[in-house]
Amino acid sequence: MTVRLDPGLHYSDARLAALHHWWQAKAAARGALPGRADFEPLEMRALLQDLYMVDVLRLPDALRFRYRLIGTAITQRTGRDVTGRFFEEIYPVETLPNFSASFRWIVAERRPLRSFGNMEFSSQGYLGFEALEVPLATDGNQIDIILGVLALLPAP
Repeated sequence: MTVRLDPGLHYSDARLAALHHWWQAKAAARGALPGRADFEPLEMRALLQDLYMVDVLRLPDALRFRYRLIGTAITQRTGRDVTGRFFEEIYPVETLPNFSASFRWIVAERRPLRSFGNMEFSSQGYLGFEALEVPLATDGNQIDIILGVLALLPAP
């Protein structure tokens, strides 16, 4: 699994652009980071099958990440549904730091991030991907959810 980070947000998929514009509008209207309550599924109906939500859990000495929701197109394409599972339960110890780097970056930087690369799935082989992830904060400040859109592609 190879994940590359792109803080410049040079996305090419229209679904990523739609999430970014939605997030910017919600942040501007709220004057702070949008929260989960700002997310109305009907506003993003066309993206729902490609969306995922990750809970950010803060421990005294670490961050943990858990999948809260995974869109149906993602589970169908990857051949698995890991809803409700922590990252360390899913990803091998050797790839976990690379995979979770984008989520840690978002918590630290408090802004959207594009990531891209290749992921390996036993039943699917390698799949290329492009994702945009945005921070959500119930109180407008402390990030408690990361919302993302995933575009899966055949690996080059």
